[in-house]
Amino acid sequence: MWAKARLIKFLLHTTCHIRFLLLGGFMIFRFIAFGLIGLSLEVTLKAIWNSITTKSIELKGEGSLVLFPVYGFIAIFYPILFHQIKDLEWYIRGGIYAFLFLLVEFLLCKLFDRVHIHALAFGKDSFFRLPLWFFIGLGIERIFPMVLTASRYGI
Repeated sequence: MWAKARLIKFLLHTTCHIRFLLLGGFMIFRFIAFGLIGLSLEVTLKAIWNSITTKSIELKGEGSLVLFPVYGFIAIFYPILFHQIKDLEWYIRGGIYAFLFLLVEFLLCKLFDRVHIHALAFGKDSFFRLPLWFFIGLGIERIFPMVLTASRYGI
């Protein structure tokens, strides 16, 4: 009985939260902001990685516009997730972010492979990105309030 009441409360809160985000929260601005932040971070990190692996100082990075909506959807799903885990310790939240990002990356790779889009590569080296996902997830906790403020005031 208690679990059923908790589930109903969660679903009601989540649907209210999604409705607020989509209707009253300047969602297009947030979607575009997170899409641009994600693409910028992708290009920057790939440039640094390519520079390290090729021992070159050119810092050439690449990104895929196919991933723009994926990064943009962080604006929708992050507040729902954060509301559920905000009371946990930072290292547990970081672990949850790392796991979920890796899971999404895996599922997107499978989906993109089916439609012959090569925007992501998932392999054994993907698990080496867990620390990166850990810190990116915690970084979103810092960035999200700034994007909310900017979207409300049109900055």
